[in-house]
Amino acid sequence: MAAGQGLEAAEKAIRAGLIRLGAGVLEGLLAADPGYAGPRVACGRGHQADLAGCRAKTVDTVLGPVTIRRA
Repeated sequence: MAAGQGLEAAEKAIRAGLIRLGAGVLEGLLAADPGYAGPRVACGRGHQADLAGCRAKTVDTVLGPVTIRRA
């Protein structure tokens, strides 16, 4: 095994770990605002929108899939 192969494997492992870490940080930042504005909120056109509950959605990002929950 050449010395370069061990370095390449280490680089790939570090890169994969940092990408997972970045996805976790991004997911936390997106989850900081749950989107809840009360049981009813004006829609901007004179109507009222009722809270139907919170739902999870998985979004594909450059760091990988992250799951967010929104009202």
